[in-house]
Order: sequence, then C-alpha cells, then structure tokens
Amino acid sequence: MVSEERKKRNIKLEHYGMRDSLTLEKRREILEREFADRVGYFPDLEYPRSFNEKIMWLKLYYQDPLMCVCADKYAMKGHVDGLLGEGYTVPVLKVYQSPSEVDFSELPQRFVLKVNWCSGYNIIVDDKSSFDEDKVRRTLEIWSRPDRNCYWQYFNWAYRHVPLTIYAEQFITQTGEQLYDYKLYFSGGRFIYMFIATDRYSGKGLTYTFFDDLLKPMPFTYGRKPSLDPPPDIPEDFGEMLRLGGILAKDHPFVRVDFYRTDTGRIYVGEMTFYSGGGILPFDPPVWDMILGEKIILPRKLVTED
Repeated sequence: MVSEERKKRNIKLEHYGMRDSLTLEKRREILEREFADRVGYFPDLEYPRSFNEKIMWLKLYYQDPLMCVCADKYAMKGHVDGLLGEGYTVPVLKVYQSPSEVDFSELPQRFVLKVNWCSGYNIIVDDKSSFDEDKVRRTLEIWSRPDRNCYWQYFNWAYRHVPLTIYAEQFITQTGEQLYDYKLYFSGGRFIYMFIATDRYSGKGLTYTFFDDLLKPMPFTYGRKPSLDPPPDIPEDFGEMLRLGGILAKDHPFVRVDFYRTDTGRIYVGEMTFYSGGGILPFDPPVWDMILGEKIILPRKLVTED
C-alpha cells in the first residue's frame, strides 16, 4: 500500500525540481523504491518477468522516437490517419497553445477539453451553459505547467519531449451516456489480452474487466478496480478493432491501443499507451502479474539519452 506520507507529496513537481540530477541510475533507484511501495515487492529490472517489471524496464531502457509521436494524445491522431486513413480518431474542434487562448464561445454545448502530454487530463463538458468557465481555465493552467508533463511522474520516457497542446474534441457517447474503453495489448504486433473499462463517467465506479487472447474473462483485479460481474459483452465488430490495433502496434515491441465504439457503430482510436498503469498498479491475486508478464516479449535495449 502507498504510504500516507507519499500520498501527500507532489511527485511530479518533486521530480521536475530534481531534473538536472536525474541520471539513469537515479531514475532507476526512484522507480525501484516506488514500485516496492505500490506493488508490494522489489522489482528485478535486470531480468524482469512480471507485467509491472517489464513496464518499468521499458521506461528506462527503450527509447524509440516514434513512441513520442504516439504517446502525444494530439500528434497521435495524425499518425493514426497516416496508417489507417482518416476518420479513426475523435474529431478535433479547436486547438490551442495556452489556456488563455481557449474561447468557450466558439465551442458547442457539449465537448471535451484535453491536454496532450499526460493521460487523464480530460475535462468533460456535458452542458456548457452550466459549467464553471473560470474553474476549467484554472485547471488547464495547472495542467499546462512544465512539471505536469507525464514524464515527471514516474519517468514515462515517451512523453519527455512532447510539446504542450490543448485541444477540444467532439463529445461522444454510447447508449445510456456510457462510454466503454476497449484497451487492447499487443506484444511484437500480436494481440495478447485486453481489458474493458466501464462506468468511467457514470458515477457508479470505474471497473476493469480483463479478457485473454481468446476473449475469455480472467479472474483478477488490477489497480484495485473491480471487474464487472457479469462481464461486459464483446462488441460484434471487435475483429475490426483487432485489425486496426494490429496495424498500429506492428512497429512497437509492446503497446496498448485504446478504442471507443459509439452507439452508431463508429470505432475510434482513443490513445496509444506504452506504460500501462505506470507499472505500479497491483494485481490481485498477485500471481497474475507474472502470468501477464510472460506474454510480453521485451526488445533489445535502446537508450539514446541519459
């Protein structure tokens, strides 16, 4: 479990303040300590075997510049267009370089505001007439500080050189105002497993339900999020997600490709993620950390900068 003292710390700001002294060895030391505190065992980063150990290894020892394009939530859209053709990413309404540029009057009644350099930097505006514009702008200002780049949390290398972009996306939903995330994992371009995230915005509580490569539910929890019982249905056009994900994954030793599916049957690529859960989300039972890790084939080291 995470200590109470660590919960109170601003980890990103702390690491950003150390930026001139964060050698590869120092980053590894910090990650090993954080891993042990959060996951419950000390990681072996020389011979990683578990899912979380391999995520940590990739942060430290695999630096492919293409990852920087794919991790950028905005630049990724152009990359996806180039591989799949246009129409597979959620339409962008407006693009801004700073919070002060955001003009809410030019946006529709429903939209989503995002900052590109970290997962979770999303503001869902369901009704523009009743939202707090000043509060939203203050949030964007915080997310736009250089220390808020996802790299400074736990050294997610692919984000290190991502420039700031703020953008507004079209608001999309499924029936019942639900929006499932279909999160497909690939290793060496091969589909290995996935999970479906449900009730992200419904207020019922986020769930993660894992499925193996044969789409059979797997009996564990991840990141202390419950699985859905009974498990959510696999969409009829899942094969198309699998095909599209395989195209996007082919150039990466390990990647998670996230999809949305609207109630009209439209499939969108949400994001591409190389450090799922930051490598610090525990499995229960813990043996599944090892079982899922066996499916990930790590590449040779590729370190281009310290």
